[in-house]
This record gives sequence, structure tokens and C-alpha cells, in this order.
Amino acid sequence: VAVNESVKLAQSVDPDGNRTLGVITKADMTDNDEDKRNLIRLLNGSIIPMRKGFIMVRCRSTNEVNTCSIEEALEREKYFFENDRILRTADMSKIGIPTLSKILTKNLVNLIKRKLPEMKSAITELRLMAKNELERMPQAPPENKSKRRVYIISLLNKFQRDLDESIILGKVDKIDRAEEGNSYIVWRAAFLRYAEKLKELSQSLLSDKLTEAYFNSEIPLRQGESLTSMFVHFDIIKDPVKRHIKDYRAPAETCLTEISTHIEGIMSLLVEKHFTTLPGIRGFIEELCHTTRLNQESQTLEQMKFHLKEESIIYTQDYILKDEQDSLEEKQPLSNEGTLLECNARRVLRLLEVYLNIMNRRLSDQIPACIVRSFNRELVKKLSKQLIELGDSEEFIERAAENREMALRREQLIDRVKRLEKGEGKLI
Repeated sequence: VAVNESVKLAQSVDPDGNRTLGVITKADMTDNDEDKRNLIRLLNGSIIPMRKGFIMVRCRSTNEVNTCSIEEALEREKYFFENDRILRTADMSKIGIPTLSKILTKNLVNLIKRKLPEMKSAITELRLMAKNELERMPQAPPENKSKRRVYIISLLNKFQRDLDESIILGKVDKIDRAEEGNSYIVWRAAFLRYAEKLKELSQSLLSDKLTEAYFNSEIPLRQGESLTSMFVHFDIIKDPVKRHIKDYRAPAETCLTEISTHIEGIMSLLVEKHFTTLPGIRGFIEELCHTTRLNQESQTLEQMKFHLKEESIIYTQDYILKDEQDSLEEKQPLSNEGTLLECNARRVLRLLEVYLNIMNRRLSDQIPACIVRSFNRELVKKLSKQLIELGDSEEFIERAAENREMALRREQLIDRVKRLEKGEGKLI
């Protein structure tokens, strides 16, 4: 029963029987002649067929383990099988621990021979993987001070070049963010949302606050000696426009923040790309980029405030005003129904709509142009100057020590490649 269970267990992991060798033990513990004959039948494969067959051995007893050497135990085993009245009739080529040792060694050698090409292929694959990882790792900072300076300046130049191409040219491939497309797609989308918000604010003003009824009451107050039929006074729209301009600040700031945040993300990714293994200078450059960006954002905000303040001067070229009036009149002709006061109110409301359209288009260009100039040119120019100054700083160069984990990983990979190459050579 025990033998059957053992065979079933072996078959579950080696169904073809290519790696299973049966070993019959404790033959010396059997006194019954019939049991000994069954052992011989088992050894010959008559009871349980096994591809690699069975070997019968005599193991040392508990007492012999402590009192008998291996050589002496082997002699006792040989004596036992040669002198047992029944077991000596068994096939002696399948008897004894020396026989078991030879068969196991032969099987192991044959297995290794079969697996050798596979082992060599696996070792080659592991070596190439380790070598590729090693080659992908950033170069370690040289120990020599002058060489280290050259190395750091080279890194700063690469960082600056990628910064120029990512921000000025919009090449996101420098930061592995190609799924966003060109960076200018992000910018233009923000500028478009800003322009749409201006239109939304103007429509809200025209539909909710300034109506024909408003101008019906406002015109008589400003008419003075003017004839009602002749009244279209540009000044009547100045106060509503000036009050309306303050609502334009929030969308401009939102647009600025969105672009500034996008720039911050680009700079952070580039810092990680170029300085991830140099913690001593990575944090310094991150802080430099962050501070410079915030300062530039603050300056840009002041410039935008100036542009918005200029809009309090209600002005546009006559031909621009006329072109916009003609365009709206063609799309939505004004009605002449009602009293003269009602007609004039509609004309003033139309004049306000015309001027808001002109102002919106002007700001839709001026504010984005202000942001682009500030971040696309001035920010990059300032950072470039600061990076050049860093390259001349002795203190900064001294900080360029490689991340300890990265250095340890580099050592491990170098050692691994050497060991795998040595193993490969022995398998040839």
C-alpha cells in the first residue's frame, strides 16, 4: 500500500516517469520468505511497472549510523545481499547503494546534457537583460573633480535643451508624454476656454443686466438738449463696460494658472529625467524651477492687470466699429418698431454688443500673447541664465553625488553581468 501511494505521488509530478527511480529499502527487516520473493518481483517490475525501474538497498540502522562508517556499511550491505538465501537470487545489477549512486549520477548527467542548450539560452537572456538595464542607467558622476564638472555641465545643457524644446517648441517626446500631443495643444485649449468665458460674461451682461428697458430709462437722463431722433451717445456705454471689466480678471487668472501649472509639470518631469540619480542637486534644481516659475507667474499677472486696466479707456478704431456693426446688422437687423426712445434703446444696446465683441477679441489675443511671451520666452531665458551660473558654482558641483540605491544597483548589475558571462563561457 505504501509503495502504491508513493508511486501515485511521483506520477502526479512526473506522469511520464522520466525522472522517477524506485528505491526499495528495509529489505533486511523482512524475515518472511514470501515477502522477500515479492520484493524481488517488485524489483523486476512485475508488480508496479516503472520506466526507470527499481533499485534495492540496505540502509544503516539507527545504531549503525553512530557506530559504523560508510565504507563498513557498504561492506555489510554487500555481504547481506550475497548471503541471503532468497535475495541473493535477485538481479545484482539492481542491488546496492553503489549501484544507486551510479544510476543517479548517470541520470543527472543525461538530464544536464538535455537541459544544457536551454540553460545556456536562459543565462544569455539574463545576461542581456542585466546588460541592457546597466546601459539604460544614467552615467555615474566621475570621481575626478574636473571631470565631474564637465559631466554636470553636460547634464545641465541637456536639461536646458529639453526645456527649450518642450516649452518653446512644444515637443512632448522629451518627457514621455506623447499622449497629450504637442504642448501647444494644451495651451490653445486653455486660451480657447478663456475666450469662451469672455463671450459667456458678455452674453450674461447683455441678457441679465443691460436690456432695452435699462436704456429706455437711461437715455432721457443723458439726452439733455439732443434731439431724441438723433441720440446715439457713445458715452452711455462707458459706465457699463467699465463695471464689466472687473469680471474679466478671474478668467484671465484661471488661464494663467492653468498654463503655469502645465509648465511646472513639464519642468518636474524633465528634472526627474535628468537628475533622478543625483539627489544632492535634484532638489536644488526643482526649487530653482519652482521659484522662477512663481516669480514669472506673478510678473505675468501684473502685466495682465495692466492690459485689463487699459480697457477702461473705451476706444476702438472707427473702421473696426463700423465693420462689426455692419456684420451684426447683416446677421440680426434691428427692428424700427416702437417709439423713438425704444428704437434708440435698441441702437445703444447694439452699440454695446458691438463694442464688447471687439473688446473680447482684443483680450482673447492680448492675454494669451502676454502668457506666451512670459512663459515661452522670458521664463526659459531666465532659467537658462541661472543654469549657466550653476555650472560655475563649486558648491553645486560638490553636491553631485549619485543616489546610494542607484550606485548599489549599478554595482550589483556589473557583478551579475560578470558572473553570467563566466557561466556562459563554461557552458560553451
